[in-house]
Amino acid sequence: MRRAIPAVFAAVLLLLAAAVRLVLPAAAANSVILVVTGYKINDPREESMPFFQNGQLYVSVEMFVTLGLTGTEQPSSVLLSNMKSGRILYFDSSVGTAADAFGGVYQAAAVRKNGLWFVPAAFTCEHLDLTYVYNDVTPAPFVRITYPDDNLMSNDSFLRYYRSTAPDILNRFYPETTPAITTPPPVTTPPTTAATTASTPPKTTPASSTTQPTQTTLPATTTPATTTPPPAEYRVYFVVDGLADLDAALAALQSRGISAVFCLDPSNIAESGALLRRILVAGHGFAFAGNANTTLASLNTANDLLFAHTRALTRLVIGELSADAEAALAAAGYVMCRTNGTLANDSASIAAAEDVLSERGSAIFEIPSAAVPAAVAALHSAIGDELPMYLPLPEFGPVS
Repeated sequence: MRRAIPAVFAAVLLLLAAAVRLVLPAAAANSVILVVTGYKINDPREESMPFFQNGQLYVSVEMFVTLGLTGTEQPSSVLLSNMKSGRILYFDSSVGTAADAFGGVYQAAAVRKNGLWFVPAAFTCEHLDLTYVYNDVTPAPFVRITYPDDNLMSNDSFLRYYRSTAPDILNRFYPETTPAITTPPPVTTPPTTAATTASTPPKTTPASSTTQPTQTTLPATTTPATTTPPPAEYRVYFVVDGLADLDAALAALQSRGISAVFCLDPSNIAESGALLRRILVAGHGFAFAGNANTTLASLNTANDLLFAHTRALTRLVIGELSADAEAALAAAGYVMCRTNGTLANDSASIAAAEDVLSERGSAIFEIPSAAVPAAVAALHSAIGDELPMYLPLPEFGPVS
């Protein structure tokens, strides 16, 4: 009987430990966790909320793309690329592994949830040369993903900035029934008391038998203040057509930190493996050029070849297709995309691009590969004052 007591006690301890392991992730999953990319505190959304699973915090792929990485998504896999470091991670959910460009294979699975891909944040940051921090602070815990050289603000300064900014972001997210989160009120000088004001009696004017005319004082004329309109903050997406002069094109894109999509002729992929691997390691994505003769079978064959060369796939198709072809491709998971114009090193195409951006705020521009250095420089010279954001063209939703 004495031997049974330690055994029962040990069993109870094991059950308690299992309960703790189960309770902690469940509690964390039900809380709001904000995601900070660089210095941007992103607005939370229910469908993309980070969550804990098996002791790891999972963050949506779209947050890594917001930071500036390239993300390529497929029904059973996702590829993330950091063009600054040349690191890539390929998550294959069918086997629950992640692979890097150096042949390493790890037991790290991507998770599909709410129609979005999520990846283990700490593991992904470690293998993509990013900095990962999780802080359980008030008013809400946050995970921060940054580049290692992004150290413009100390940790203490950033925490002060976070605590002053997060309440407004959380108030926009919580339902109206939730009490508002407030920041401490500023210290103000106490107002003058009524007793102090009453100590000096008001002056009175004796009544007069003669009524004096009332004088009207016109307000002084003031010149209205003029303000400078804020920059337009254009969002620009580049699609590079072809592989000509690839060295110069990659150097020009890298000099401005731009992640582009290279549009490939499906019939030329078989002999372009080395060039395609260079594009992928440089942090860029792929798309297929489509036309009236494009078929589902031809794109599937092209994807098989692309995967054999780079371990990457794409579902982006650029161009004009027949209605039947578009329907068949969409049913198979491909995404059709049309550009808003072609850039070249001439004033007419640059002026047309400015007009499109002024009207839409965001645009997708196609550039012949050989024209990338001159065209990118010309466009940036024209719109540089508007704080353009050069973004990778995503596969997982419309460009906003």
